[in-house]
This record gives sequence, C-alpha cells and structure tokens, in this order.
Amino acid sequence: MKSILKRKYENLKGGAKIQKTSIFLFFVLKLLRKLWNGFTTTFNFLIVFIFSPIILIVALPLLAYRNNKKKYVVFVGLEHIIRKTIDRALLFNKKGYQVYYYSLQSTGIQPDKDIKFYSYRPFSLINIFKFIIDLYSKRFCYVEFYLESSFVEIIVFELLCKLSNTLCIIIERGMMINLALKNVGALFEFILGCIYKLGDKIFYREPYMLEHFERLHINSNRLLFDYNKIPVSLNLPPSKFGCRAILFLNSFVSSRRLDVFIKAIPFIIESVPDTQFILVGARSEEEFCYAKNLLAGTGLMNDERIRIESFTKNASSYYQQASIFVFPSDFIFANFSLLEAMEYGLVPVVSNMRDADRIIKHGENGFLLPQDSKLFAEHIILLLKNEELRKRMAIKAKETIVLNFNDRDRIVPILDMINSRYGLQN
Repeated sequence: MKSILKRKYENLKGGAKIQKTSIFLFFVLKLLRKLWNGFTTTFNFLIVFIFSPIILIVALPLLAYRNNKKKYVVFVGLEHIIRKTIDRALLFNKKGYQVYYYSLQSTGIQPDKDIKFYSYRPFSLINIFKFIIDLYSKRFCYVEFYLESSFVEIIVFELLCKLSNTLCIIIERGMMINLALKNVGALFEFILGCIYKLGDKIFYREPYMLEHFERLHINSNRLLFDYNKIPVSLNLPPSKFGCRAILFLNSFVSSRRLDVFIKAIPFIIESVPDTQFILVGARSEEEFCYAKNLLAGTGLMNDERIRIESFTKNASSYYQQASIFVFPSDFIFANFSLLEAMEYGLVPVVSNMRDADRIIKHGENGFLLPQDSKLFAEHIILLLKNEELRKRMAIKAKETIVLNFNDRDRIVPILDMINSRYGLQN
C-alpha cells in the first residue's frame, strides 16, 4: 500500500514539474514574440526615418510634373475600407476622377476600373516607393491623409506632395486629437503640429476640434468643417408609420450606453406590450455577453420580442424594420447610424450630449433627453401610442438629412481647389 501511494505521489510530483515547465516556456515564448514585434516595428521606423532624405532626393524628378496633373485622387491611411468610404469615391468617379486607396485593410472589397486598392503595413519603405512611382505615373492632383497610419510615413508623403505640388489634405476624425488631449507628450504634439502645417487644408469632423486647432495656432483659413454626410433618396417608405419596432444599431461598447435603452424596455413593454426591440451591433462574444447580462437584469432574457444581433454591413435591412431609433450614446454628432436611420424615416430618441442639437430639434424631428431610462421610456411610449406624431416627426427627420447632411455636394469644395490650382475642369 505504501509503495502504491509513493508511486502516485511521485507521478503527481512529476506532472506538476512538467506543468510548471510548460507554463514557463509559454511565458518565455510570449515574451520573445512581444520583443520581436517591438524590434521589427522599431527597426522599420528607423529605416524609414534614416532613409527619408534619400527618398526625397530620389523623388526630385517629380519637380518636372508640378503642374502637369491628371484626374487621379488618392486616400492614404484608412484603417479599413467600408461602404461609406466607397460612396465618397463614387462622387469623384461621377466627375471623371479615378480613385486610389492606400489602406491598412481592404479585404472584401472588389476593385474596378475607377477605384483601386493597395494594402500596406505601417513603417515600410515599400509603401513610400510605391507612392513615388504612383506620383510619377498617375500624377495625382489630390491626396487625402487619414491620421490612423504611421506618422513618419505621413510626413514623408506630405513632403513628396509638396515637392510635386500635389494638393494635400489632412483628415482629422478625432483619434489623434483625443490622444493629444490626454497629454501624451510634447514630442507627439510637435509631430502632430508638423503634420497639420504641411497639409494645404485640414478637414475636421467634429465641432469641438476647433478649440484644439486654436491651441496649436493653426490658421482658421486652413480649416474646413467636413462633418459626416450620407447619400439620400427623396422617398419615405409609407409602411413605417404603422410599425411598432424600436432599433438600436451601433457597437455595444460602454460609451454607446446600451444599458440606458435596455433598462427602459420593461417600462415600454408594460405600457405597449406588442412592441418589438432590435439590438444590432455586437462585434464579439464579449459584447454579446454584455447585452445578455443587461437583459438578464431586467428579467427579459428569453423574451421573443427582443432580438440581439451581431454587427452588420447591411444596416438598411434593419432600418426598414423599425420606426424609432434609440441612441443614448455619450457621443452623438453626425453619427453615421443616426444619420442613416433618420434618412430612412426613423424618429430618433437620443441623449442630449454635446452638439446633438445641431442635428435634432427636440419635439420637432426627434427627442433629446438626459441619459435616464425612465425618460427614454416615456418618450418612446408617447411615439408608439401616437401614430400621427410618429409620422410628422419621421418626415421632419428625413427633411433634416436631405437639407443638411446630403453628401451630394460634399466634394464641391475639393473640386474647386483642384480647378483653382491646376485648371482641371469638372
């Protein structure tokens, strides 16, 4: 008996040693991988930085093409290509321009004869030489830089644009400004200031950004407020007015405040039991669990009237199923989902956050409310019980988008700048 117990003990001891060794090797490999990734990123960064002067010398022949431009435009630095960005390219196509995308990710998008895609990795000399070759061969007349890619590459690209007299625009969507506002360091702010100042114009997406540009002493005549706009149709689906379905369509991250809406659902069901609820936007299992846990807290986990669905590229199919759009987010202004929902004739019920009143006039084309679940429930119930009010607000919501957020004329200022510099008629 003693010998059996001894053997079992020795086996357990040996197994524990093997387990400890495995865990140790796992962490060593993980550390080596991190070190390698860090080394390659730093190495590529240094290569680009060191070779930048040589690259600019190689590019000197671009001087010969300073004013001999063709109808090519290029977008540099988008983190991914989606339908909304293609809509912008199509506006250029209609005016006879070909479009090139230098994107960090362009999977799932099919190129055609007028729109081309080039995937690239940050901190790569290949990107820069590809850009130089395209400047030679295509003779771009207009370049947009999105500040999601490598700062060093953007500065080199901007210098190449200056050398070749190519119209160069910086697109600030908030990511870099938000980093600067977190006091990440004087060097970061200096580099960001250089990027801004090398561009011919800066297009910014949100009203609050103006304060940041003033702090960096960016001249106001170099700024253009280029907020989100969408394609519009003039038709409003008549079937929507009798529909009792409520839509939340956005990511389930905490800043979108899905919790405010879910906590309002029991009050709505108690008053209008036949209401349907559609929650769309979970991008991971974690976000699914987040929504389900919130529902579990209301006791409605298995209620068939409530649907939770994953992120979709076909948002229009959901807009067609609902009459009310709920968005209690911390950030409201010109959110694409909000604009699209209003364009489809959904009445918006949203949180009264900064600049939300630039889109929604409370009681006219929607409701602006504090982030309070009971208040959201009360106003949604008011809409559900009054079809005439729903119809009137839906028409006003649609009119707001047609008049103020229609992307039809969005590229007109750009075309004017191109024509003014190169004489390319549109």
